[in-house]
Amino acid sequence: MAKFASFNNLSEEYDVDFRKSAKAILNYCPETYNEIINGRFGNRRKEKKLKTTYGEKVVLVSLGPKQREHINLFGLKITVATYYMTSGRIASENAKIVVYVHTSANAAENTLPTQLNFLGDLNSIKQGSWSVERQFSYRYGAVENCKSAVFQFLLHENLLISTFIFDDPEHSEIVEKLDNSLSISDIRPVADELRNPFPHFSFSLQK
Repeated sequence: MAKFASFNNLSEEYDVDFRKSAKAILNYCPETYNEIINGRFGNRRKEKKLKTTYGEKVVLVSLGPKQREHINLFGLKITVATYYMTSGRIASENAKIVVYVHTSANAAENTLPTQLNFLGDLNSIKQGSWSVERQFSYRYGAVENCKSAVFQFLLHENLLISTFIFDDPEHSEIVEKLDNSLSISDIRPVADELRNPFPHFSFSLQK
């Protein structure tokens, strides 16, 4: 999904990568595949306008509800994992996590959030000269007792996921005001099944 939300890919490179990745998504997440295709075609007019304005070809993909469900669960899991990595704390079952997502469409509309720029530069995973900076980078901040924290994850330099975790009873008033907050109990597989447009017929031949 991060690849499909690209703001920087050239058309030929995008088409090759799109076909390869889309085939895998079609096999394992058919509902998500349908949303990606529909969102891809739905943004053609915006893409043409941006090309006229900036003189560069861009690819925009909007996120549908099924894609958002996948991303929410990914954001939940990676937040809990990174929270432990950075603080040494295991999130409790009462911890609340909020996930915000921004794509290339936000970049085109200049609506990417800037409030978290105080977190500083993005970090990546490195070992010697090997790095995954173009695929994954992150930054974070936490309160003094590390019971509440904020994270930003940038995937393929295109999909920006901002998450907040609150695991402190003193922040209960803040948590009550949050919309669509998640908890550890929400970690589950996403039901992503093929919707067959054709009815199923069965019959038997009898003498």
